[in-house]
Amino acid sequence: ASSGLWRRLLVDILRKLIRNLNRWSRKLIRNLDWQSVLMASEAEDRFDGLLLRLAEEHTEGGIKELLHTFFGFLRRKTDFYTGVNRGEAEKVVLEAFRKNEALALKAKREKEREKERKEREKEEKKRKEKAASIRTTTDAQPGIMEVTDEEAAEIEREKSEKSAPPTSPPDGPSATPATPSSTQENATDAKENKSSKVKDDSEEEEDEDAKGKLKPNSGNGGDLPNYTWTQTLQEAEVRVPSGVTFPIKGRDVVVDFQPKHLKVGLKGHEPIIDGALYNKVM
Repeated sequence: ASSGLWRRLLVDILRKLIRNLNRWSRKLIRNLDWQSVLMASEAEDRFDGLLLRLAEEHTEGGIKELLHTFFGFLRRKTDFYTGVNRGEAEKVVLEAFRKNEALALKAKREKEREKERKEREKEEKKRKEKAASIRTTTDAQPGIMEVTDEEAAEIEREKSEKSAPPTSPPDGPSATPATPSSTQENATDAKENKSSKVKDDSEEEEDEDAKGKLKPNSGNGGDLPNYTWTQTLQEAEVRVPSGVTFPIKGRDVVVDFQPKHLKVGLKGHEPIIDGALYNKVM
């Protein structure tokens, strides 16, 4: 008898839904989560067509009016409220509500986590691209400093001052005649002159050995026609004058630093430095 009652109730619902197929609720359709509908199991979505048509009849009252209609149907056509123990109907409704609420919240959290994951991947990709760009820029300009025309002129002036020969007083014997009272002084002077001569001879020998070699500059490096370099225990610095009168920028500088070869110059100009290195640079 109970199964027959439920069968008749279902037939009544179907008849009512069929009579009202001409009315649609576009507002409700726009708010549906179609992705969730497509992912629902076959057991859940087999009544979606009927329920959608029922919902489309409640465009004015919305979900609240739809619930009133459904619970009113249970009141009028079933013993849902009176056929069970007091409070049992409310318990069934709350259980259904909480179950579906938990599923909805879980789906929302998963959607938010997926969105956060994609954002993290996007930020990580940007960070890696930026780091790679910085490494490429650093590798393209190793150890070469760009100098302005004023700095180049100052370097040339310092080189000229360092290469100028020092002035010395004219050589020659003293014109002061010796006197008996200065005999001891003359002997002392002769001894000092002999010592000075030995020292000068030693310096001349060192100068002979230094011929053909580059004299170190104040930075323990060297000054050459096309560049100047200095060094410390930690690093070596090379300064290359541009030789042009117009302002230059970093992108105008061409640097090709290989393990055994160095090439430095300006775009559209002959290289200022283009030669092999003394030793391989790691």
